[in-house]
Amino acid sequence: MIWHRLQRAIYPFLGVGIILILWQAYTAKFGISRIVLPSPSEIALASINRYDLLLRETWPTFLESICGFGLAVVIGIPLAVCVANSRVLNLTLYPL
Repeated sequence: MIWHRLQRAIYPFLGVGIILILWQAYTAKFGISRIVLPSPSEIALASINRYDLLLRETWPTFLESICGFGLAVVIGIPLAVCVANSRVLNLTLYPL
């Protein structure tokens, strides 16, 4: 039972690891500029070197995400209800 759970958990980690390895190899082999596509190792190094900046910017990013989600709920749900219940709005907005 434990081995089955462990076996199922290995696949996502293995998949992410393969993607990171391919990404690193791609940026190294083709000499992609780090401005265009930084390698995973460059991202990790920058994250370690500038952890203070990441920590400082975490709270504003979190608040903006919550505000955006709130706006989506406040605007999206009533709009969806209106479009679903009004034939005119449905025919007007649904193709968009």
